Amino acid sequence: MHQNVYLERDGQKKIIVGKNGQMLKKIGEQARKAMSVMFGGEVHLYLQVKIRPNWASDIHHMRMLGLEPNTKKRK
Repeated sequence: MHQNVYLERDGQKKIIVGKNGQMLKKIGEQARKAMSVMFGGEVHLYLQVKIRPNWASDIHHMRMLGLEPNTKKRK
């Protein structure tokens, strides 16, 4: 399974990837473990980190990811 991890800023990428990729490795290991339990078998997961400014406010992109955007205006 290939999965993109979308971030809004390049500075966030350093946090998610971590030193020598260790944080991304941990994220992948935990996700594989949870998915293996959910699907009842071994899961091959490939994570890719992508920068996409303002992705969380892009209604079309959110729906493409299967997310329902909050379109209500905040007071």
